[in-house]
Amino acid sequence: MKSKIITQSNFLVVLIFGLFAVYFYFFSFIGSDYSPYYGDEFFYFKNAESFYQFSEFHGAFTYSGKGSKLLGFDPHGPAYPILYGSVAKLIGWHGPLIPIFNCGILIIALFCLFLQKGQSLELKYIQVILILGSPVTLFYSFSFLPELLQIAGAIFLFLQFKQYYRTQKQFDLILLTLLILSLGMIRTIWFFALIALMISPKGINWRVGLGLLLLALSLSYFSQALFHEPVPNTFSELSELVRSKNYGEAVEVLIFNLKRNLYFVGTYSEGKFYTIQKIWLLASIAFAWVFFRKEKLVQVGLLIFGMTYLFNMFFYKNYSWVDLRMYTPILLFINLSMIASSNHKFISKSLVVMGLSSFVLIIPLSKKLISYRIISDLKNIPESTKEALLDLNQPLILISKQALQEYSLDQLPISTREKKTIRYILPFYEVEIEQPTHKITEEKGQLKVSPVKILSQ
Repeated sequence: MKSKIITQSNFLVVLIFGLFAVYFYFFSFIGSDYSPYYGDEFFYFKNAESFYQFSEFHGAFTYSGKGSKLLGFDPHGPAYPILYGSVAKLIGWHGPLIPIFNCGILIIALFCLFLQKGQSLELKYIQVILILGSPVTLFYSFSFLPELLQIAGAIFLFLQFKQYYRTQKQFDLILLTLLILSLGMIRTIWFFALIALMISPKGINWRVGLGLLLLALSLSYFSQALFHEPVPNTFSELSELVRSKNYGEAVEVLIFNLKRNLYFVGTYSEGKFYTIQKIWLLASIAFAWVFFRKEKLVQVGLLIFGMTYLFNMFFYKNYSWVDLRMYTPILLFINLSMIASSNHKFISKSLVVMGLSSFVLIIPLSKKLISYRIISDLKNIPESTKEALLDLNQPLILISKQALQEYSLDQLPISTREKKTIRYILPFYEVEIEQPTHKITEEKGQLKVSPVKILSQ
């Protein structure tokens, strides 16, 4: 029996080293010139660089030129530019700083997971494999998106809930609350984890739960309204309709968004890995509810997932990677809880195997996408354009949609020769924008900076 356990442990250790080898392979391609490739990555990159240079909250890249209602943050909120920019102040600004920092935080979380008390070595190995073997972990490990921070946050949340239930100390409850609030500043959806505090070591307090629900909703709403630049979506459209007292139309918008999301739940996919991962999400919820719902940690995970799912289904979109990004961290929390349970080991381990199969299938896509960040097919910003931008006096520059799609936006300077800020409007959405001072357009194959003519009043 002992030799069998040793053999199983050795196999798990080999599997962990194999998974690390895949990550090391991908990270071996990352050099000093590693750069963002698309969309939101540019916002994280340039606004962190801007905070590093100027210690100002207003984003260098925004959709409108205005930024958030308070302090001018971009749509992703205050945490990321402050976090990444502060780290850069300590070690300097480097191209791959963001993905390396994200991976560093995940490694710390995995180390803490390995040090947890009251868990056998074999189950710790399986939990580490669950995290490293997730296709979402691999896919976002070398990107400039902060999904690894969300996964690390889920691990820390699992460990702190477990610690609180083990000790039942007020100090651990305070630490847990502070952790949730910190995660909520990183992504507002984490504020819903406050509701899970209704599940105390002694039972469920529904009255406390109602108060926590109102608190979580308030924190989510005000954080989003004040510190995130508004963009068009179902939530913002509903808010406008309610303010104008068009309640019937608001209900229609809500129902339409729900129907659209339900349609994409069953139909949207981007390959076999995506389909398997969606099955993993569904199976995790089903197994947790049927076999593990008496476990307090699983109850916590199911409650947080339920709130997140309802919010997404009614107020946001639930497809095109949003489902994987939003749900995977909390589903990993639930899976960690099921593995930690002494019941139904085969079921919890089968979910790990399912995740690994999706992990293997996503490797070709991951390899393709990392190549785009190394040898990009986007055009470089010409030196003449950079020189023209450097001579401007605190400009607000509108970038044409063609330039958005064809050029490496990370190469745009955000500081003039006089060390004044340069800010850009990236019109991905149809929103009301500030009056720009200049615009960047492509004319006859050349990128041109020109002043915007302002008519006299």
